[in-house]
Parts: sequence; structure tokens; C-alpha cells
Amino acid sequence: MKEGVATLNVRGLQSPGAWRDFLASMVRWTRRKRVRVMAVQEHNLNPNEHSKRAREALVAGWQLYASYGARGMDGTHWGGALLLVSTDIKVHREVANGLGVVAVSLDLSDEKCTVASVYAPVNPTKRVDFINNLKNL
Repeated sequence: MKEGVATLNVRGLQSPGAWRDFLASMVRWTRRKRVRVMAVQEHNLNPNEHSKRAREALVAGWQLYASYGARGMDGTHWGGALLLVSTDIKVHREVANGLGVVAVSLDLSDEKCTVASVYAPVNPTKRVDFINNLKNL
């Protein structure tokens, strides 16, 4: 069976109700498209709410793995990457989690593989450093 993997830059889910709206829409869309792994970038979510969001994702049939952006002067955690993996996929372990990158080892189409979601910084100097540091994963 072929497995669908999709990626999306959401440009922020930190507004009240945005995460729940996204999750509901994503569940409908992934069902129609047969997507079982969703990589999301630039979610801007607060890491203090991870457990709550993970529970909401699990109720919807998804496992949540997320990295969070650094907190800005306005309190928003700008950037961040996350993976939503269908609960019927075996995840072996989280293999990377840091500012802007999250990766998991999982079984996809009867093969063990690694899937990652990455969001690089906008600042050119920070972006080069970020990409160079990916080699250390």
C-alpha cells in the first residue's frame, strides 16, 4: 500500500481556535487524499501547550511530534516544525528535535524510514548556520 506524505507551511496556528480549525480541516483533507504523515512548518505554537495539543491530535487519530521556535519579543514562538503521524503507523522513536526541525523513525509502506519536518530561519546568516548544523543530525 502506498503511503501519502504531505507538507504545508501554515504561517501560524497561534491564534485562538486556529489549531483546532487546522486539525479538523487536516483530518478531512488527509482522509480524502489518503495522507498518513503530515509535515507542517511555521506553526508558531507555544511549547507550554504541547501536551494539550498532543491530546487533541491523538483524539483525532494523529500522533504529534513538534519542535518550537524561539520566543520573540512579543511572546510568540516564531517558526517551528511539526509532524502529524497517523496512529496506525508505528513510530520507533523521535530521532531529532531542535529549533526548526523534528524527525521520527517509523514504518512506512513496510519499510523503516525517517521523516522530517524542517523550518529554516528567515535571516540569511542564521539560515546558513541552521543548514550547516543539519549535518550533525
